[in-house]
Amino acid sequence: MTMQDKEMLNDLVVESREHLLEIEPDLLELEQKGDAISSDLINRIFRAIHSIKGGFGFFGIEHVIKLSHAMENVMSKVRDKKLSISPVLTDALLKGVDKLRMMLDDVSHANDVSIDAEVADLSPFLDEVKKPQVLANVPKQEQKVDADTLIRQKHPDVTDELINEVVRNGKLLYQITINSNADLMQKDITPAALFETWEKLGDILDVSVDDSAITGIAGSSNVNLIYSVIFATVLEPDLISAGTGVVDEQIYSFDISLIKARISGVSSVKKTNDSQQTNEAPSAGSVDAATVKQVQDKTQKTEAKIEDALRVKVGLLNNLMNMAGELVLSRNQLMQSIGKKISDTVEMDAMYKNLDHQINQSCKSVIEAAIKNPQGVNENMEKQHVRLREAFVQSLSLRLIDIPGLNSIVQNIDMVTSLLQESIMQTRLQPISVVFAKFPRLVRDLAKKLDKEVNLTLVGQDVELDKSIIEQLSDPLTHLIRNSVDHGVETPDIRIKAGKPSQGEVVLRAFHEGGKVHIQIEDDGSG
Repeated sequence: MTMQDKEMLNDLVVESREHLLEIEPDLLELEQKGDAISSDLINRIFRAIHSIKGGFGFFGIEHVIKLSHAMENVMSKVRDKKLSISPVLTDALLKGVDKLRMMLDDVSHANDVSIDAEVADLSPFLDEVKKPQVLANVPKQEQKVDADTLIRQKHPDVTDELINEVVRNGKLLYQITINSNADLMQKDITPAALFETWEKLGDILDVSVDDSAITGIAGSSNVNLIYSVIFATVLEPDLISAGTGVVDEQIYSFDISLIKARISGVSSVKKTNDSQQTNEAPSAGSVDAATVKQVQDKTQKTEAKIEDALRVKVGLLNNLMNMAGELVLSRNQLMQSIGKKISDTVEMDAMYKNLDHQINQSCKSVIEAAIKNPQGVNENMEKQHVRLREAFVQSLSLRLIDIPGLNSIVQNIDMVTSLLQESIMQTRLQPISVVFAKFPRLVRDLAKKLDKEVNLTLVGQDVELDKSIIEQLSDPLTHLIRNSVDHGVETPDIRIKAGKPSQGEVVLRAFHEGGKVHIQIEDDGSG
């Protein structure tokens, strides 16, 4: 695996963790709303899972692909209203989230983690999975339907707005099928390297992996993956095969005019090989030699070390850059002013030495004159001479306070430095929602286990704290929340007898007060 691939994997893990953080609360909201759920919420969960599956399909990490694919299929049935949300279904999806998170924590050994239990929990909600079909195996009369649904179902990230943008830019749209054995391994090229060459020719709008088409033994070099790529480019159909290095039979050209019509209700597609076919598919060998044999590497244990990452707002970075520029400018002004003053002082020092010598000579002459004529010499003459000399020395000494504009420069440096320090500290700040987000799931699972009804309310999730403090808050807050649910909130029958609602309330609150951040946990239980 090249350094570039390691960086790509690192970025993918960070992005996937963020997706999982979003999926969990969305699933809980899905369960609470039941049949009143919005399509936007379902699509948000579906797209997040789809992104995880597609990203790791890039690297051939089968267990992540298979589990996320099963979860994606379940959400697809929910989206199509073929499946209703239930606590059992939510449990199965949440367990899948937990297992995905576990595999991301040690992605180099992800394929060693068993996903059998999670897939088994999801299986009852799925019909028998059909083997995927590529358009080459579909009868021509059915290609129109399959090609249209390919974008809308297999590639949900390719929206109508994105297609419209492709059309406006004068590009053509293709669906390209890649077989990891025939198209990659035999040519000693990785998906990442192949797609990098394609990006010089156009835009890769989406990549989907059919995990049900995986054959071979996990972790071996014989694993076969089927990639479906939506590609936008200015290349005409008779040139796309030569440009991508893929045979015509695996490339389908979408009729742009009919795609526009499909957006209005009609869809269609035509095969690329209506144009002249190329007998011999060109090799995509114009890749760096370092990528050779990396198809085998992708299915082996990845040695990339995933480093901790922290997202920083672009606006904050821009402010840091501007303040750093101000600081450099003020420094240069200060150095220029001081440098000129020092240069002047060197000349003044030489002048002083010369004058000091003359004064000493004058002093000796006065003393000699006094000896010769004591009556005509004032006894204070020598003291006056000493004072005159000290005043002269002081007037010639370097006084930085006399440098023109120095005070304003120093004040500006002081101000910019303080702002820079404050902004740098802000790059480490995270909203406390980062740690709060896990407690709805905790309260749900614990209440279910204890046969209690508990609602958790989160207040002040936008309060920010240093990342290191956020990390240290997780365990003590978890302990306190568990205490509230376990020992504070009563069971429904006891609450009803006490004249309370059957559902208990736990409030987790964060707020600023007196220059400090306060966190409170309260419940309406008996204590």
